[in-house]
Amino acid sequence: MQRLRFWFGVWLLGGLAALWQPAQAHLVAVLSSDKAPAFQEAADSLTQELLKSGLTRQDVAYLSLAEYLEGGAVTQDSRLLITLGTDALRQILAQNSHAPVIAALIPRISFERVLGEASRKSQANVTALYLDQPFARQLDLLRLALPAVRRIGVLWGPESITQQPLLAAALAGRGLELSEGLYTEGQPLIGALRGALASADVLLAVADATVYNASSVSNILLTSYRAKTPVMAFSPAYAKAGENAITGVLAR
Repeated sequence: MQRLRFWFGVWLLGGLAALWQPAQAHLVAVLSSDKAPAFQEAADSLTQELLKSGLTRQDVAYLSLAEYLEGGAVTQDSRLLITLGTDALRQILAQNSHAPVIAALIPRISFERVLGEASRKSQANVTALYLDQPFARQLDLLRLALPAVRRIGVLWGPESITQQPLLAAALAGRGLELSEGLYTEGQPLIGALRGALASADVLLAVADATVYNASSVSNILLTSYRAKTPVMAFSPAYAKAGENAITGVLAR
């Protein structure tokens, strides 16, 4: 996440410098796909970077996608639009805004798919900060943290499943095995999760908003905890979410 914060600073400072006109107020609109821990942490880090760039809190509008759909319109005269996640980007592109868009917290494959669905006009001013970290890098880090790990559990979703061959190749090159489950929308998540946890030494969270979101994270972490399987996630906010979930269970 430190790397993500760094790139937020680089891109945002450059974008704001290009847009800056001292005589005017400059509003940045941030639209988050979800209120899951990873999105909230990114939003908080983003807000801090914006304030460091010289903006005030009144210059920044922040909305979750749910709030936006309930009537909280993203200001049409925003000088810069920042989306967190796939669904937020899709919504912004649908409104055909003239403002430049920075898409963050989004895997490359999801960004390319959403961009391909949008009109050519909407594609013109969009830049992406990809969420992806190479599986080889993640696995090397995992082996440093947990040297005894031999079997990696993964819960795939409709977007992340396309990365399966890349993970399989990275695992094979390190003599590791895969335990996987595939979640399909409309089906119970627990069945796919149990498949991923079966004989797994660790659950590797792969970014997919259909799987890891505000309504599912606590259940995933609790189920993994009960299975005595550690979770390696893409944001330290998941550690706090797991602590809160477990504390809630113990307090009952």
